[in-house]
Amino acid sequence: METIVIVLLVAALVVALGALFLVPQRKVTQAPGRWLWIAELLFPGTCPAWQFLGGLTLVLWTYLFLQDFLLARTGSPYILLAIATPNLERSYGVTSDPQDIWRLFNPGWIWVYVAPGFVFLANLVRVLRARPPRPLNT
Repeated sequence: METIVIVLLVAALVVALGALFLVPQRKVTQAPGRWLWIAELLFPGTCPAWQFLGGLTLVLWTYLFLQDFLLARTGSPYILLAIATPNLERSYGVTSDPQDIWRLFNPGWIWVYVAPGFVFLANLVRVLRARPPRPLNT
């Protein structure tokens, strides 16, 4: 499973680099759609209000999302640890019993759970402030 994630990340990087260098830039001729702000909420950093920090925010969001995915899948938020120790029972003595999984919870990992919430809230504020006001129905 971890190999598939790494292959997908490398493929996404190759596609992104190809799009960056091969797709010509054009001027924007159409206004954004009505529901674009929902996509901007789901993918922090894509809102123009982020300016130069948008790329960093999107990378941070992707990193935190990947960590939470790995934590749910393998019991560890660390990519290298997930690759190096595929068997939790042999490595840590943790069985698949849900009560034993709670032994892996470390208060130092609280940032793994809270950090995505902070990124999402900061993005929510940026997106809602950047939205143009609705016209009044008169």
